Amino acid sequence: MVRQTLRQALAFTAFGGGIAVSAWATDGEPDRPTLEYEHQRAVGHATMPSTMYASNPTETPSPHTTVSGHGNFWERLVGHPSRRWLLRTDGETATELFRNHISPVVQEKCIACHVDGGASGHTQLVFYRSSQADHEALNLGEFEDFLDRVTDGADLILEKISGGSGHGGGVQVAADSADYAHFERFLALLEDEQTPVLTAQTLFDTVRMSPARNTLRRAALIFAGRVPTPKEYESIAETGLRAAIRNVMEGIPFHDFLIRGSNDRLLTDNVMGRVLTLRGTFVEYTNGRIRRCELGNPVSGRFGLGWMDRVEQGARRAPLELIAHVVRNDLPYTEILTADYIMANPWSAEAYGADTEFDDPLDVYEFKPSKFAAYYLDNGTTSYDATATCGNYISYPGDLRLDYPHAGILNTTAFLRRFPTTPTNRNRARARWTYYHFLGVDVEQLAVRTTDPDALADTDNPTMKNPACTGCHGVLDPMAGAFQNYDETGHYRSNYGGRDSLDFYYKNNPPGADEAIVEAGSWELRETVTIHKHLDSGENAVGLAAVENPYRREMGVAGLTVRDDAGRIVARPRLPYGDNDGCVRVAGDYFRMLSYCGITLGVDIAQRGEHSFSIDIWRPYSNFPAAIKMWAGKEFYRHGDTWYRDMREPGFENATSPSADDSVQWLAARIAADPRFAEATVKFWWPAIMGTEVAVPPHATGEADYEGRLLAAQAQHAEVARLGELFREGTGTGTPYNLKDLLVEIVMSPWFRADTVFDDDPVRAVALRDAGARRLLTPEELAAKTLSLTGVQWGRQEPDYRRRHNHALTTDYGVLYGGIGAEGTTRARDLTPVMASVSKLHAVRMSCPVVLREFYLLPSEQRRLFGGIDHTVAPTDSTGEMQIKEKLVELFDSLLGVDATVTSPEIVAAYDFFVDAWKRPRASNRFLDGNLCEWGTDAYYHDDLPEGALAGKDLSDRRRIARTWVVMLAALLMDYRYIHL
Repeated sequence: MVRQTLRQALAFTAFGGGIAVSAWATDGEPDRPTLEYEHQRAVGHATMPSTMYASNPTETPSPHTTVSGHGNFWERLVGHPSRRWLLRTDGETATELFRNHISPVVQEKCIACHVDGGASGHTQLVFYRSSQADHEALNLGEFEDFLDRVTDGADLILEKISGGSGHGGGVQVAADSADYAHFERFLALLEDEQTPVLTAQTLFDTVRMSPARNTLRRAALIFAGRVPTPKEYESIAETGLRAAIRNVMEGIPFHDFLIRGSNDRLLTDNVMGRVLTLRGTFVEYTNGRIRRCELGNPVSGRFGLGWMDRVEQGARRAPLELIAHVVRNDLPYTEILTADYIMANPWSAEAYGADTEFDDPLDVYEFKPSKFAAYYLDNGTTSYDATATCGNYISYPGDLRLDYPHAGILNTTAFLRRFPTTPTNRNRARARWTYYHFLGVDVEQLAVRTTDPDALADTDNPTMKNPACTGCHGVLDPMAGAFQNYDETGHYRSNYGGRDSLDFYYKNNPPGADEAIVEAGSWELRETVTIHKHLDSGENAVGLAAVENPYRREMGVAGLTVRDDAGRIVARPRLPYGDNDGCVRVAGDYFRMLSYCGITLGVDIAQRGEHSFSIDIWRPYSNFPAAIKMWAGKEFYRHGDTWYRDMREPGFENATSPSADDSVQWLAARIAADPRFAEATVKFWWPAIMGTEVAVPPHATGEADYEGRLLAAQAQHAEVARLGELFREGTGTGTPYNLKDLLVEIVMSPWFRADTVFDDDPVRAVALRDAGARRLLTPEELAAKTLSLTGVQWGRQEPDYRRRHNHALTTDYGVLYGGIGAEGTTRARDLTPVMASVSKLHAVRMSCPVVLREFYLLPSEQRRLFGGIDHTVAPTDSTGEMQIKEKLVELFDSLLGVDATVTSPEIVAAYDFFVDAWKRPRASNRFLDGNLCEWGTDAYYHDDLPEGALAGKDLSDRRRIARTWVVMLAALLMDYRYIHL
């Protein structure tokens, strides 16, 4: 039975510690990639991936704990001048020791023979007499050259001077003498000084790089989801490896790579809930849904949800599609921040009111540059017409249509929703992640988080005043201010009148306000509420608000009076009022203040000191309780403000945004012009290729593998700087900021191409444990690889509006196999037992349908794997043996990327495995007994086959070869080299 045969593949494929290893590595010749992989895992210390929440983007200690300080962070990263990788002995140098102790012995004893014309003048040590002015330097050089030329030269010198190794001069320096000890010390120091220092520049000196063919194969699997064609392999010799790599960056597979790689960083696909709202900002979004609801099913009101889902997908994908658009069209990568448009599919473009033309208006995956053409702010002029069951139709959108200031990714609604704000966060998460993704700066690592209880207890605006806080907030908060126009849902100036997006509590219920119960029940019985505040000179804010209550009743107010400490009136500010404008309405001889908001006025204070603020107030509805809050000071909101007065001004680094209306556009341009943007781009895309984050230095010398980890961080920092400069200046095509060229250079980096290390330096081993990018394929990459090689995909279904590629490794098993989604935001890069089980299941489910197609449904010339052989070729004679071995060579090349011959030990072991599986007894001579081949899980399985391909087919397998190939193929698909890059 096929199921029994498949179990043989599992029996011959060991999953030790969750790692799939080759089933045919022989004792005589260990499987080198397996041994290297296991060695790297043994040297490395597996860590669970950190959760990508707003305060922990990297696998570093939590910023909320104290970090041991051993020098400045960047000093440790770049390397302090005094740091050495080899242990140096304090005290005199080899030169000093030579001058003081060795040179006298040379002149007294050695020079008698080891001199030009002397008895040993023909040897490799020939010295200069003291009569030569620079004899010490020359003779020291002789020792250096000797040690450089002669293996174990120091030991040979010590043996010779003590009379050993056939020294013609006999004993010159006794082994127990002080001079001999000086020679030992001198030669040890000299060797140490001559030993190459392991640095970022010499890290790869003993590393062999992967061949060009293998590099292209791995690059094609990443960028194109397939192995290269023979013609693409041939192009390496014709156009060079760089050009060959760049040429695979085409089509939908490359687009998929860009979307996947950018979403792994931005995580905008995982925005929870709706990206857009139906409150009237996007008029056509609201009305489009209403129209479809009325035309479809007015009773339930549910029709229109499918249209909304497609709109939402267009809005959610906008940041990622912008990156893909810029890269695929070879535009400057800076345009991901400076684009004055947003990417939209046909549905979202309609919701935006844009007139964008599409090649296929029904293609949810087609994105084109568009605009927010119908974006309206709220000033109370919007008109609605109620429908019976579908909600309110916007009959007039209002007077405040906004010419939306697009700023690339930064003010797409999806990006703003992915990193929302709160009344206390105040856009800091948005700024923190903008710094991280586009400037390569982890703000939370700029300073050590304090644990001082006094500093933590400080409530006097610590982010502005407390040195324990300003180290980070001095950098972070100006950028947070640049996002001043966007509220928690990502909408522009959503407050009434389109004035600002400041939170309700800051404007209407700030900390430090005084509260008073209002007892007066009429104008005639009005009472005066007074607060006393110590104010600085200059303009101050005075605010009052009715305390919100369940009754939502109005308050009656008269004029506000400000007095100094002598009781003199210094101001009677006019209350802001107007029909449908703000919180105050005219009501005869007095004003009405609405219960759900407040007012703030600016008052000029001439002299610093105590002041009182009084207002006449009453509650028109005397049967209901009421209270009022009042506040005064410089740090409070004033009418017309767009940012918080108790924070730093909106800006970037040392510059202030010149305009509040388009501060994010200004910020985007500044970031794009910043030299750090190029290096941040390298860091952004590094994990998509390498499978790991760019290394960061360890924080304390006592941490495990400190030297190796620090060296890795230094070397990768240098490589990121090199790649960033190439990106900034232009390479490949010569165009600055071309991401395709940068991706090529990352692949050409020794960090990607490293193949074999030729020494056993433990520090180098630790530093290089992530080199070579021998990473686990992502679920999407594994599925694409199998499809390209076999024509079959596990669990493939029709696309829907969310996914172009619907298959088992993106749906049922996506997260289980280490993918990301709503349940997880970090990819699992190490194979766990659960993931190993999924990879085995993938191999088992795929092997049978593939063999069925190839041997029974397709002619030989159309087969992808088994062309040139059929299921009657058995290992019963030398001809059959040779055909099977030749096919195994082909399969090892196409599936595993292994260059072998029929005599290679691994092919011989695989053939023996094949024969063993073939000899196992079976109860039937048919290939299929029941529906064991789950070809039905692939909705497109028969698309390239003739109609009724299976009908009437002779599925006999009398020689049991087809079923044996099923086992063989399953074992190959389980091999760790198949599921790894």
